[in-house]
Amino acid sequence: GLTSVCFLCGHFAAHTNKVRSRNRDYATVTSSLRFPQHRPQLHPQKARDALRAQTYPAPGHALGHDAVVWLGDFNYRIDGGLSSDQIREMIAKGETHKLCASDQLAEEHSEGRVFEGFTEGAISFNPTYKFDAGTSDYDSSPKARAPAWCDRVLYRGREISLVKYTSCPSITFSDHKPVAALLTVQVMLPLQGEGG
Repeated sequence: GLTSVCFLCGHFAAHTNKVRSRNRDYATVTSSLRFPQHRPQLHPQKARDALRAQTYPAPGHALGHDAVVWLGDFNYRIDGGLSSDQIREMIAKGETHKLCASDQLAEEHSEGRVFEGFTEGAISFNPTYKFDAGTSDYDSSPKARAPAWCDRVLYRGREISLVKYTSCPSITFSDHKPVAALLTVQVMLPLQGEGG
């Protein structure tokens, strides 16, 4: 087909106070990663649309694909002065929607400091970090790390849309719960008789 899709996976700096380091991790990968320029010739209508909207990124750039998906352990935490106990209490009461207001990634994203042009689905699942491995119990070690949505999926592109965004709470072998995003991508096919 004539549609390029790029998946980027990252593990950004840990700890609550390392927000700027996480933002730099994203910026470093996004600005320095280059791909071979084996991009097929654009469909004429698609090329006209891209030129008109001035949205066609530089060939070979990480963001120069029709659809880009970033996923991984980005390590952004729940902040806002909330203690681990307060966060756990809100989770127990089913008030995770209130915790979203203190989510570092949501704040950095809304301020345009990271993942500019990307979209994340609404978070309707409990924080995915930090669990006692092999259980669904939040960290009971002496550190009692605060729960957070460290694990995320964000996407961009005019031809990509989200169907479902969720976590996988039944998976217990890690101190994280995996997240999953079901996405659809509209793929441009060559015209009849064209190569590619």
